[in-house]
Amino acid sequence: MEGSAGERRSGTGAGMFPSRAAVDLTEDEWHRVIDVSLTSTLLFSQAAARSMIELRSGGVIVNVCSRAGLRPQPGMLGYSAAKVGVVSLTQTMAQELAYHGIRVNAVAPGPVSSGAQSTAHGPAVGGFATSAEWKASYYSRIPMKRGPQSRSDEKLAYLRRYLLPLKRH
Repeated sequence: MEGSAGERRSGTGAGMFPSRAAVDLTEDEWHRVIDVSLTSTLLFSQAAARSMIELRSGGVIVNVCSRAGLRPQPGMLGYSAAKVGVVSLTQTMAQELAYHGIRVNAVAPGPVSSGAQSTAHGPAVGGFATSAEWKASYYSRIPMKRGPQSRSDEKLAYLRRYLLPLKRH
């Protein structure tokens, strides 16, 4: 993305989460979730940073991590490992790219209503027989006792716009 005065802005975010107990997660599922959630973030962030360095424009990169990367949950081993990797990748790139005037941040929005969300927690993973039981347990730990509202995609977009301003701070 192009900001004012040639400032470059970029945001990443991808995720998939097969719902499997750790001992049942296949190597192919592991590689697929790491590729989609972590490797794609690395490659996109590298491309954005290289462009910003070449243009000497400074800029902002915003990656999407997840609460699951900060507080892992049963049945989400690959996804949790990938998202904690995004946290580390973001912190490392922030340190390395600061010299070039490039800020690197991550957001961990919590559950976002999506098609993938509805199939993330299959039967009998983490001791929950159904996705509805998982949601009830998950939301019971949230102070406001609610999950993603409609328009959660718009809220995430707003958060990204906040971190990807058109003007430098």
